[in-house]
Amino acid sequence: MRTLWTALAFALVLPTMPAKALGQMTIKTLYSYCATTAREQDRSFCLGYINGAAAVMFSNGEHREDINLHSAVNLACNPGRTITGAAMVQAFRNWVVKYTAKNPEFWNYPAETGVADAINEAWPCPSVKGD
Repeated sequence: MRTLWTALAFALVLPTMPAKALGQMTIKTLYSYCATTAREQDRSFCLGYINGAAAVMFSNGEHREDINLHSAVNLACNPGRTITGAAMVQAFRNWVVKYTAKNPEFWNYPAETGVADAINEAWPCPSVKGD
């Protein structure tokens, strides 16, 4: 059900974005969309983009042993489910903005790389057998 809501959010947000934004977006561009001074539609895109990436990473983290994923690169874990829902999405955004601001040397990297690195740093998974 969560996947359906994420897909619906993307379907509602993507038509509002310029075509250029949907190409190879950099971390710096995504950071500008996530800024508190950005337009509301840009902030919505930011939240949808980050939430979609995080949903995949958390799903991979939750099922890493079942699907034989032992690399920590695209995994994230939320032991104890300490935060959920809208608070979690906002936490993703806040962490990605903080991570991006402190790592300007990565601003020209693809946005998905920066989001994955930031989320993985904040919500790492414990080691599993085979690591």
